[in-house]
Amino acid sequence: MRLAAAARIMLAERVGLAGAGAGAIPEPLQPGRPGLDAFPGRVWARLAGRFWRETPATDFGYGDPAGHPLLRQALARYLGAFRGLSLDPDSVIVTSGAQQAIDLVSRALLDPGDAAVLEEPCYPGLRGPMAATGARLVPVTVDGEGLDVAAARRLAPDARLVTVTPTHQFPLGVTLSLARRRALVDWAGAAATDDGGPWILEDDYDGEFRYSGRPVPPLKALDGAGKVLYVGTVSKALAPALRIGFIVAPSPLAGPLVRLRGHFDRQPALDAQVILARFLDDGHMAGHLRRMRTLYRERRDALADALEGALGDRARVERPETGINLTLDLEGGPGDVAVVEAARLRGVSPASLSGFYRGAARRNGLLVGFASLPRARANWAARVVREAIDAAGR
Repeated sequence: MRLAAAARIMLAERVGLAGAGAGAIPEPLQPGRPGLDAFPGRVWARLAGRFWRETPATDFGYGDPAGHPLLRQALARYLGAFRGLSLDPDSVIVTSGAQQAIDLVSRALLDPGDAAVLEEPCYPGLRGPMAATGARLVPVTVDGEGLDVAAARRLAPDARLVTVTPTHQFPLGVTLSLARRRALVDWAGAAATDDGGPWILEDDYDGEFRYSGRPVPPLKALDGAGKVLYVGTVSKALAPALRIGFIVAPSPLAGPLVRLRGHFDRQPALDAQVILARFLDDGHMAGHLRRMRTLYRERRDALADALEGALGDRARVERPETGINLTLDLEGGPGDVAVVEAARLRGVSPASLSGFYRGAARRNGLLVGFASLPRARANWAARVVREAIDAAGR
């Protein structure tokens, strides 16, 4: 094995990417897994049949690396209706999932030694691509208001890129406060004329799912200086296997990102793009999201109620208002890594909160996915978690 390849593998292991493909077989309580049993298969099949009947053979050549025009236009309309963003379709770049979007932004903006601010704790899929560029990663604590922007400016005044999950922080689930949103865009905007100023990567991976109150607008909605790159995906709203994500790029970066995408992955798959565009424009996504919000709220409540009843004072259940995961606070109890190991032996796969940290101060708890767990299995899952906590504490 060549040294460069070996070094990349070691880097992936160090930043937590080596297991990114683990858990391909669905397991109960696995974080981030949507309710695939509710995928709108009949509608999708009907639209797929229409695509294969109507698409001429001449359309199956090389396409635009930025994505099919139909999908870019549909995504712009969708983000306007559901996330309050007024967009030019030319600013939308279709990618093979959010992971490729993050990788493209990292490659385009970061050079070795550049400072990149990350939330602490952080999603490994954000950390990995940035570490691979040789950037200097600067973890900044997340508290009840989200990323501590003042600390970020103090620790990395020369930051080239700041990455945030402001609508629903991963993994803690908090929402970035309005005051900190404004502080963050002000920081980027103050440096808008300076080539060394920070860009902001906003990962809005599951912003469609809010269970009470009004939806929280994206950080991009406050972006007067044009410094926010908004990344989204249909992996949580529909299915990860579709491999469709997108970047809403500020105009100076759109062209370079498209050219870079063309070098590494010539174009997205044509059929999935056209089918999704019709799914969006025909109103199917709106109806699907309404149904899924109801389903996920019911599944969240069923599991949270079952956990509270089964665990008693063993752990504190934190019921989220956004997203598809909940957290269990194990402070004062057994270590979360041991609990996860015991849980997996019993057939469920929550994640340890401590595993998402890189600093010495780590929170002891579990990240638990509820979206894919039928309500009828909630009591069983809660009993298994209780057994795992008890086993780890012996």
